[in-house]
Amino acid sequence: MPDTLHRQWVMLNCIPAAPRKITTTDLQQKLDAEGFSVDVRSLQRDLITLSGRFPLVCDMRGKPYGWSWRKDARSLQIPGMSPQTALTLKLAHAMLEPLLPHPAMKALSGQLETANKVLQDLSNSALREWPQKVRIIPAGLRRLAPRIDNESFYIAQEALLTGRYFKARYSPRDDSGKKTDDYEINPLGIVVRAPVIYLVCTLFDYTDIRQLAVHRLSRASLLDKRAKPPKGFDLDTYIESQAFDVPSGKRIRLRALFENDAAFHLYETPLSTDQTLGKRPDGRVLLTATVQDSEQLHWWLLGFGAQVEVIEPKSLRKEFRQTALVMKNLYGQG
Repeated sequence: MPDTLHRQWVMLNCIPAAPRKITTTDLQQKLDAEGFSVDVRSLQRDLITLSGRFPLVCDMRGKPYGWSWRKDARSLQIPGMSPQTALTLKLAHAMLEPLLPHPAMKALSGQLETANKVLQDLSNSALREWPQKVRIIPAGLRRLAPRIDNESFYIAQEALLTGRYFKARYSPRDDSGKKTDDYEINPLGIVVRAPVIYLVCTLFDYTDIRQLAVHRLSRASLLDKRAKPPKGFDLDTYIESQAFDVPSGKRIRLRALFENDAAFHLYETPLSTDQTLGKRPDGRVLLTATVQDSEQLHWWLLGFGAQVEVIEPKSLRKEFRQTALVMKNLYGQG
């Protein structure tokens, strides 16, 4: 469907029946939430053109003027939603809700209701039961999501969507020693690292990139100040730099001995392209791989407990030896 025709079709569905009405400004905002960028003049021309072909009326008795369908007009019907489309929409909503801006989610509410009804009305259909037959299980320990101030999150999304600064109060971790303060935030991206949602941003007019946990934002408000992405910033490049793995800034040659049962998944999901696995006479498996040194890597290795022995680098082996001694002292007391 051509973009202009698609936009006009969506626009017609946004216009209410009389006596309700919608202004061109509100209509422009609805179209913007649907992903259509159109200026007010073009919108006014579209309305005038469409009013010649559809029973649309403009109430000019007082400003702002408003558009509506005539009282005697037949409602504009969207073609029926197929079961396949309903299922796709329902599952996509469950997966993408944290990533979609609030206006987009709000605009989809009607379609989501329709999708749920279509699936509920199906009889003897495998599609109806499909949502109960598929699940995504997190790789690590499952944790409950922190409570989010929804209004502040919506403001952050709106600022990111429209390219504006916003002001918000940010509460750091209780043990960080920092005080709660108000910041002017320049949003650059949203990253979901379950169960926490992070806002990648800069603060005030500084250029160093920060990560703010969304659940620590409160009292947010939009500012009339255009966002300024740092020169050359790219969200994917930022993530690939191991920014969310708290890296040490270096790559290491990891050599570690795994118990056979603990090593099985490394054959199917290697740590790196140069990974090698070698069976030892004692039954253990020697892993050799070049990896980014990070807290995430340390946590992953520690999670295997006595099923892994770090050989190299020597600094990492020393760190794990000290950790083991501390744990021995802790558990040896009881």
